[in-house]
Amino acid sequence: MTTALGERPVGLGGLRLAFGKVGPIVFLGIAPLVLIFGVIVYSLVEMNIHNAFWDFHAFWSAGRDVIHGRSPYPPPSARVLAHEGSFVYPAPAAVAMVPFALLPFTVSAILFALLLIAALPLALRIVGVRDWRCYGLAIASAPMWNSVAVDTVSPLLAVGLALVWRYRDRTLPGAAAVAAVIVLKLFLWPLLLWLAFTRRSRTALLAVGLMLVVTFVGWALIGFDGLRSYEHVLQLLTKLLEGKGYSLVALGLSLGATTAVARALPFVVGGAALALIALRGRRPGADEWSFAVATGAALALSPIVWLHYFVLVFVPIAIVRPRLSWLWAMPLLLWVVGGQSISRPIWDSQKKYRDLATSPRVGHASLIVYALAVVTAILATAAYAARSARRQA
Repeated sequence: MTTALGERPVGLGGLRLAFGKVGPIVFLGIAPLVLIFGVIVYSLVEMNIHNAFWDFHAFWSAGRDVIHGRSPYPPPSARVLAHEGSFVYPAPAAVAMVPFALLPFTVSAILFALLLIAALPLALRIVGVRDWRCYGLAIASAPMWNSVAVDTVSPLLAVGLALVWRYRDRTLPGAAAVAAVIVLKLFLWPLLLWLAFTRRSRTALLAVGLMLVVTFVGWALIGFDGLRSYEHVLQLLTKLLEGKGYSLVALGLSLGATTAVARALPFVVGGAALALIALRGRRPGADEWSFAVATGAALALSPIVWLHYFVLVFVPIAIVRPRLSWLWAMPLLLWVVGGQSISRPIWDSQKKYRDLATSPRVGHASLIVYALAVVTAILATAAYAARSARRQA
Protein backbone atom coordinates (compact mmCIF):
# COMPACT_ATOMS: atom_id res chain seq x y z
CA MET A 1 0.00 0.00 0.00
CA THR A 2 1.33 3.45 -0.92
CA THR A 3 0.28 7.04 -0.33
CA ALA A 4 -0.83 9.49 -3.01
CA LEU A 5 2.79 10.60 -3.37
CA GLY A 6 3.93 7.03 -3.82
CA GLU A 7 5.62 6.83 -0.40
CA ARG A 8 5.19 3.75 1.72
CA PRO A 9 3.51 4.59 5.07
CA VAL A 10 5.29 3.81 8.29
CA GLY A 11 3.87 0.57 9.68
CA LEU A 12 3.99 -0.97 13.15
CA GLY A 13 7.21 -2.76 12.33
CA GLY A 14 8.84 0.52 11.34
CA LEU A 15 7.77 2.16 14.59
CA ARG A 16 9.22 -0.73 16.57
CA LEU A 17 12.48 -0.47 14.69
CA ALA A 18 12.65 3.28 15.26
CA PHE A 19 11.86 2.91 18.97
CA GLY A 20 14.46 0.18 19.26
CA LYS A 21 17.09 2.62 18.03
CA VAL A 22 15.90 5.83 19.67
CA GLY A 23 14.41 4.41 22.89
CA PRO A 24 17.69 3.37 24.54
CA ILE A 25 19.26 6.74 23.72
CA VAL A 26 16.33 8.59 25.28
CA PHE A 27 15.74 6.42 28.36
CA LEU A 28 19.29 5.23 29.11
CA GLY A 29 21.23 8.25 27.86
CA ILE A 30 19.34 11.53 27.85
CA ALA A 31 16.86 10.88 30.68
CA PRO A 32 19.50 9.91 33.31
CA LEU A 33 21.55 13.01 32.51
CA VAL A 34 18.48 15.26 32.70
CA LEU A 35 17.58 13.65 36.02
CA ILE A 36 20.99 14.01 37.61
CA PHE A 37 21.59 17.57 36.42
CA GLY A 38 18.06 18.36 37.56
CA VAL A 39 19.19 17.39 41.04
CA ILE A 40 21.83 20.11 40.93
CA VAL A 41 19.33 22.70 39.72
CA TYR A 42 16.88 21.67 42.42
CA SER A 43 19.60 21.92 45.06
CA LEU A 44 20.51 25.41 43.87
CA VAL A 45 16.88 26.47 44.13
CA GLU A 46 16.69 24.92 47.58
CA MET A 47 20.08 26.32 48.66
CA ASN A 48 18.60 27.95 51.73
CA ILE A 49 16.53 24.90 52.68
CA HIS A 50 17.75 22.52 55.36
CA ASN A 51 19.16 19.70 53.19
CA ALA A 52 20.70 21.34 50.09
CA PHE A 53 24.21 19.90 49.46
CA TRP A 54 24.05 18.82 53.08
CA ASP A 55 27.11 16.59 53.36
CA PHE A 56 29.33 18.83 51.28
CA HIS A 57 28.68 21.78 53.56
CA ALA A 58 30.36 19.86 56.40
CA PHE A 59 33.35 19.06 54.16
CA TRP A 60 33.62 22.62 52.86
CA SER A 61 33.41 24.05 56.39
CA ALA A 62 36.11 21.62 57.54
CA GLY A 63 38.39 22.84 54.76
CA ARG A 64 37.74 26.45 55.83
CA ASP A 65 38.59 25.53 59.41
CA VAL A 66 41.91 24.05 58.30
CA ILE A 67 42.73 27.20 56.32
CA HIS A 68 41.99 29.42 59.33
CA GLY A 69 43.79 27.20 61.84
CA ARG A 70 40.65 26.02 63.64
CA SER A 71 39.63 22.52 64.61
CA PRO A 72 37.14 21.10 62.08
CA TYR A 73 35.63 18.80 64.70
CA PRO A 74 32.55 19.42 66.81
CA PRO A 75 32.52 19.07 70.57
CA PRO A 76 31.35 15.66 71.86
CA SER A 77 27.86 17.00 72.42
CA ALA A 78 24.65 15.13 71.61
CA ARG A 79 22.87 18.44 71.07
CA VAL A 80 25.37 19.42 68.34
CA LEU A 81 25.74 16.02 66.66
CA ALA A 82 22.00 15.38 66.50
CA HIS A 83 21.66 18.05 63.81
CA GLU A 84 23.78 15.84 61.48
CA GLY A 85 25.74 18.76 60.05
CA SER A 86 29.10 18.24 61.74
CA PHE A 87 32.35 17.07 60.16
CA VAL A 88 33.18 13.64 61.60
CA TYR A 89 35.56 12.17 59.01
CA PRO A 90 39.27 11.44 59.61
CA ALA A 91 41.60 14.44 59.52
CA PRO A 92 43.05 13.73 56.02
CA ALA A 93 39.59 14.32 54.56
CA ALA A 94 39.51 17.84 56.05
CA VAL A 95 42.94 18.60 54.62
CA ALA A 96 41.90 17.27 51.20
CA MET A 97 38.98 19.72 51.13
CA VAL A 98 41.19 22.82 51.36
CA PRO A 99 41.19 23.44 47.55
CA PHE A 100 37.38 23.39 47.52
CA ALA A 101 37.21 25.62 50.60
CA LEU A 102 39.17 28.33 48.75
CA LEU A 103 36.10 28.86 46.54
CA PRO A 104 32.67 30.26 47.49
CA PHE A 105 30.36 27.55 48.77
CA THR A 106 27.92 27.56 45.85
CA VAL A 107 30.66 27.38 43.21
CA SER A 108 32.52 24.70 45.15
CA ALA A 109 29.38 22.63 45.70
CA ILE A 110 28.52 22.66 41.99
CA LEU A 111 32.05 21.65 41.02
CA PHE A 112 31.99 18.83 43.55
CA ALA A 113 28.61 17.64 42.26
CA LEU A 114 29.96 17.56 38.70
CA LEU A 115 32.93 15.58 39.98
CA LEU A 116 30.55 13.06 41.54
CA ILE A 117 28.57 12.72 38.30
CA ALA A 118 31.79 11.89 36.45
CA ALA A 119 33.05 9.58 39.20
CA LEU A 120 30.58 6.71 38.84
CA PRO A 121 31.06 6.24 35.06
CA LEU A 122 34.80 6.44 35.70
CA ALA A 123 34.55 3.67 38.30
CA LEU A 124 32.65 1.47 35.87
CA ARG A 125 35.15 2.12 33.11
CA ILE A 126 38.06 1.25 35.38
CA VAL A 127 36.67 -2.27 35.89
CA GLY A 128 36.05 -2.75 32.17
CA VAL A 129 32.50 -1.54 31.39
CA ARG A 130 32.25 -0.04 27.90
CA ASP A 131 28.49 -0.33 27.37
CA TRP A 132 27.15 3.23 27.72
CA ARG A 133 23.70 1.90 28.65
CA CYS A 134 25.15 0.60 31.91
CA TYR A 135 26.38 4.11 32.69
CA GLY A 136 22.88 5.46 32.14
CA LEU A 137 21.22 2.98 34.49
CA ALA A 138 23.83 3.63 37.18
CA ILE A 139 23.40 7.41 36.96
CA ALA A 140 19.60 7.03 37.05
CA SER A 141 19.66 5.04 40.30
CA ALA A 142 18.38 6.38 43.61
CA PRO A 143 21.74 5.93 45.42
CA MET A 144 23.44 8.09 42.77
CA TRP A 145 20.65 10.67 42.92
CA ASN A 146 20.98 10.81 46.70
CA SER A 147 24.78 11.13 46.43
CA VAL A 148 24.49 14.21 44.23
CA ALA A 149 21.58 15.69 46.18
CA VAL A 150 23.57 15.79 49.42
CA ASP A 151 26.93 16.16 47.60
CA THR A 152 28.63 13.30 49.41
CA VAL A 153 31.71 11.22 48.64
CA SER A 154 30.15 7.81 47.90
CA PRO A 155 30.73 7.94 44.10
CA LEU A 156 34.39 8.74 44.83
CA LEU A 157 34.48 5.67 47.06
CA ALA A 158 33.17 3.69 44.10
CA VAL A 159 36.19 4.90 42.10
CA GLY A 160 38.45 3.77 44.94
CA LEU A 161 36.70 0.40 45.08
CA ALA A 162 37.17 0.01 41.34
CA LEU A 163 40.87 0.82 41.68
CA VAL A 164 41.21 -1.78 44.44
CA TRP A 165 39.83 -4.37 42.03
CA ARG A 166 41.86 -3.16 39.06
CA TYR A 167 45.18 -3.20 40.95
CA ARG A 168 44.50 -6.07 43.33
CA ASP A 169 47.56 -7.95 42.03
CA ARG A 170 49.92 -4.95 42.16
CA THR A 171 51.16 -4.32 45.65
CA LEU A 172 51.74 -0.56 45.79
CA PRO A 173 48.79 0.69 43.69
CA GLY A 174 46.44 -1.79 45.34
CA ALA A 175 47.58 -0.83 48.83
CA ALA A 176 47.27 2.88 48.01
CA ALA A 177 43.71 2.42 46.75
CA VAL A 178 42.64 0.46 49.83
CA ALA A 179 44.29 2.95 52.18
CA ALA A 180 42.60 5.89 50.45
CA VAL A 181 39.05 4.53 50.67
CA ILE A 182 39.41 3.41 54.29
CA VAL A 183 40.92 6.72 55.39
CA LEU A 184 37.97 8.49 53.77
CA LYS A 185 35.32 6.04 55.06
CA LEU A 186 36.32 3.72 57.88
CA PHE A 187 33.52 1.22 57.24
CA LEU A 188 35.40 -0.16 54.21
CA TRP A 189 38.02 -1.80 56.47
CA PRO A 190 36.86 -5.35 55.46
CA LEU A 191 38.76 -4.78 52.21
CA LEU A 192 41.94 -5.34 54.21
CA LEU A 193 40.72 -8.79 55.23
CA TRP A 194 39.65 -9.51 51.66
CA LEU A 195 43.23 -8.86 50.55
CA ALA A 196 44.62 -11.07 53.32
CA PHE A 197 42.14 -13.90 52.71
CA THR A 198 42.89 -13.92 48.97
CA ARG A 199 46.66 -14.31 49.44
CA ARG A 200 47.55 -10.63 49.16
CA SER A 201 48.89 -10.15 52.67
CA ARG A 202 51.76 -7.90 51.54
CA THR A 203 49.28 -5.52 49.94
CA ALA A 204 47.14 -5.53 53.08
CA LEU A 205 50.11 -4.83 55.36
CA LEU A 206 51.35 -2.03 53.12
CA ALA A 207 47.84 -0.55 53.08
CA VAL A 208 47.80 -0.50 56.88
CA GLY A 209 51.17 1.27 56.89
CA LEU A 210 50.00 3.86 54.38
CA MET A 211 46.83 4.45 56.40
CA LEU A 212 48.83 5.09 59.55
CA VAL A 213 51.17 7.50 57.78
CA VAL A 214 48.41 9.42 55.99
CA THR A 215 46.28 9.59 59.12
CA PHE A 216 49.20 10.83 61.24
CA VAL A 217 50.14 13.48 58.69
CA GLY A 218 46.52 14.60 58.39
CA TRP A 219 46.13 15.04 62.14
CA ALA A 220 49.55 16.70 62.38
CA LEU A 221 48.56 19.30 59.76
CA ILE A 222 45.65 20.40 61.93
CA GLY A 223 47.71 20.34 65.12
CA PHE A 224 46.00 17.17 66.38
CA ASP A 225 42.95 19.29 67.24
CA GLY A 226 40.02 17.11 68.18
CA LEU A 227 42.03 13.88 68.30
CA ARG A 228 41.47 13.26 71.98
CA SER A 229 37.69 13.47 71.74
CA TYR A 230 37.36 11.94 68.24
CA GLU A 231 36.51 8.42 69.41
CA HIS A 232 33.87 9.81 71.78
CA VAL A 233 32.38 11.88 68.96
CA LEU A 234 32.07 8.78 66.74
CA GLN A 235 30.50 6.72 69.51
CA LEU A 236 27.99 9.46 70.31
CA LEU A 237 27.16 10.01 66.64
CA THR A 238 26.58 6.29 66.11
CA LYS A 239 24.24 6.17 69.08
CA LEU A 240 22.23 9.11 67.71
CA LEU A 241 21.98 8.03 64.06
CA GLU A 242 22.24 4.23 63.93
CA GLY A 243 18.48 3.77 63.71
CA LYS A 244 17.81 6.29 60.93
CA GLY A 245 19.53 4.58 58.02
CA TYR A 246 19.55 1.17 56.38
CA SER A 247 22.06 -0.67 58.54
CA LEU A 248 21.49 -4.00 60.23
CA VAL A 249 21.44 -2.11 63.52
CA ALA A 250 18.57 0.01 62.20
CA LEU A 251 16.84 -3.19 61.07
CA GLY A 252 17.04 -4.69 64.54
CA LEU A 253 15.87 -1.53 66.28
CA SER A 254 12.97 -1.07 63.85
CA LEU A 255 11.79 -4.62 64.53
CA GLY A 256 11.78 -4.05 68.28
CA ALA A 257 15.03 -5.75 69.24
CA THR A 258 17.02 -4.51 72.19
CA THR A 259 19.97 -2.23 71.51
CA ALA A 260 22.41 -5.01 72.41
CA VAL A 261 20.79 -7.48 70.01
CA ALA A 262 20.54 -4.90 67.22
CA ARG A 263 24.20 -4.00 67.56
CA ALA A 264 25.16 -7.68 67.49
CA LEU A 265 23.46 -8.28 64.11
CA PRO A 266 26.23 -6.67 62.00
CA PHE A 267 28.86 -8.86 63.60
CA VAL A 268 26.83 -12.01 62.99
CA VAL A 269 26.08 -11.26 59.34
CA GLY A 270 29.32 -9.47 58.48
CA GLY A 271 31.37 -12.03 60.36
CA ALA A 272 29.71 -14.86 58.45
CA ALA A 273 30.47 -13.15 55.13
CA LEU A 274 34.13 -12.66 56.07
CA ALA A 275 34.36 -16.25 57.31
CA LEU A 276 33.11 -17.45 53.93
CA ILE A 277 35.88 -15.50 52.20
CA ALA A 278 38.46 -16.82 54.67
CA LEU A 279 37.40 -20.42 54.00
CA ARG A 280 37.03 -20.28 50.23
CA GLY A 281 38.65 -17.06 49.08
CA ARG A 282 42.02 -18.66 48.39
CA ARG A 283 40.66 -20.96 45.71
CA PRO A 284 41.50 -20.15 42.09
CA GLY A 285 38.94 -17.89 40.44
CA ALA A 286 37.43 -16.76 43.74
CA ASP A 287 38.25 -13.07 43.34
CA GLU A 288 35.02 -12.02 41.61
CA TRP A 289 32.52 -13.54 44.01
CA SER A 290 34.59 -12.86 47.12
CA PHE A 291 34.88 -9.17 46.19
CA ALA A 292 31.08 -8.93 46.02
CA VAL A 293 30.84 -10.65 49.40
CA ALA A 294 33.50 -8.33 50.89
CA THR A 295 31.53 -5.30 49.67
CA GLY A 296 28.45 -6.73 51.34
CA ALA A 297 30.41 -7.38 54.54
CA ALA A 298 31.53 -3.74 54.67
CA LEU A 299 27.93 -2.56 54.36
CA ALA A 300 26.74 -5.14 56.88
CA LEU A 301 29.32 -4.20 59.50
CA SER A 302 28.78 -0.45 59.21
CA PRO A 303 26.72 0.83 62.16
CA ILE A 304 25.30 3.62 59.98
CA VAL A 305 24.27 3.10 56.34
CA TRP A 306 22.65 5.80 54.20
CA LEU A 307 21.02 5.28 50.81
CA HIS A 308 24.01 6.74 48.93
CA TYR A 309 26.27 4.01 50.36
CA PHE A 310 24.54 1.57 48.02
CA VAL A 311 26.14 3.21 44.99
CA LEU A 312 29.06 0.89 45.78
CA VAL A 313 27.11 -2.16 44.58
CA PHE A 314 27.64 -1.04 41.00
CA VAL A 315 31.29 -2.08 41.19
CA PRO A 316 30.56 -5.80 41.85
CA ILE A 317 27.80 -5.62 39.21
CA ALA A 318 30.27 -4.18 36.69
CA ILE A 319 32.84 -6.87 37.45
CA VAL A 320 30.52 -9.79 36.71
CA ARG A 321 28.33 -8.12 34.05
CA PRO A 322 30.37 -5.64 32.00
CA ARG A 323 27.56 -5.44 29.45
CA LEU A 324 23.90 -4.58 29.93
CA SER A 325 21.82 -7.20 31.72
CA TRP A 326 18.83 -7.24 34.06
CA LEU A 327 21.23 -7.08 37.03
CA TRP A 328 21.97 -3.44 36.15
CA ALA A 329 18.29 -2.58 36.57
CA MET A 330 17.96 -4.03 40.08
CA PRO A 331 19.27 -0.91 41.89
CA LEU A 332 16.38 1.04 40.34
CA LEU A 333 14.17 -0.76 42.87
CA LEU A 334 15.70 1.47 45.54
CA TRP A 335 13.71 4.44 44.24
CA VAL A 336 11.00 3.31 46.66
CA VAL A 337 13.01 4.46 49.69
CA GLY A 338 14.33 7.86 50.72
CA GLY A 339 17.76 9.03 51.83
CA GLN A 340 17.01 7.98 55.41
CA SER A 341 14.64 5.32 56.62
CA ILE A 342 12.72 7.91 58.68
CA SER A 343 11.44 9.25 55.33
CA ARG A 344 8.22 7.92 53.87
CA PRO A 345 8.04 6.09 50.52
CA ILE A 346 8.35 8.36 47.50
CA TRP A 347 4.64 8.12 46.66
CA ASP A 348 3.68 9.32 50.14
CA SER A 349 3.93 12.91 51.31
CA GLN A 350 7.39 13.64 52.66
CA LYS A 351 7.39 15.13 56.11
CA LYS A 352 10.09 17.78 56.43
CA TYR A 353 11.90 17.87 59.73
CA ARG A 354 12.98 21.44 60.32
CA ASP A 355 15.08 20.30 63.23
CA LEU A 356 16.77 16.93 62.68
CA ALA A 357 17.43 16.71 66.39
CA THR A 358 13.68 16.20 66.92
CA SER A 359 13.19 13.70 64.05
CA PRO A 360 12.46 10.04 64.85
CA ARG A 361 15.44 8.05 66.06
CA VAL A 362 14.36 4.81 64.30
CA GLY A 363 13.19 4.43 60.71
CA HIS A 364 10.31 2.46 59.21
CA ALA A 365 10.86 -1.30 59.44
CA SER A 366 9.22 -1.95 56.06
CA LEU A 367 11.58 0.44 54.25
CA ILE A 368 14.67 -0.95 55.96
CA VAL A 369 13.70 -4.56 55.23
CA TYR A 370 12.95 -3.68 51.61
CA ALA A 371 16.21 -1.80 51.01
CA LEU A 372 18.36 -4.48 52.62
CA ALA A 373 16.53 -7.21 50.70
CA VAL A 374 17.21 -5.44 47.39
CA VAL A 375 20.90 -4.85 48.14
CA THR A 376 21.37 -8.40 49.43
CA ALA A 377 19.74 -9.78 46.30
CA ILE A 378 22.03 -7.67 44.09
CA LEU A 379 25.25 -8.74 45.80
CA ALA A 380 24.17 -12.37 46.12
CA THR A 381 23.25 -12.47 42.43
CA ALA A 382 26.59 -10.89 41.49
CA ALA A 383 28.48 -13.42 43.61
CA TYR A 384 26.48 -16.34 42.18
CA ALA A 385 26.99 -15.09 38.62
CA ALA A 386 30.74 -14.89 39.22
CA ARG A 387 30.90 -18.46 40.53
CA SER A 388 28.72 -19.77 37.70
CA ALA A 389 30.91 -18.07 35.11
CA ARG A 390 34.00 -19.60 36.68
CA ARG A 391 32.51 -23.10 36.57
CA GLN A 392 31.53 -22.75 32.93
CA ALA A 393 35.01 -21.54 32.06
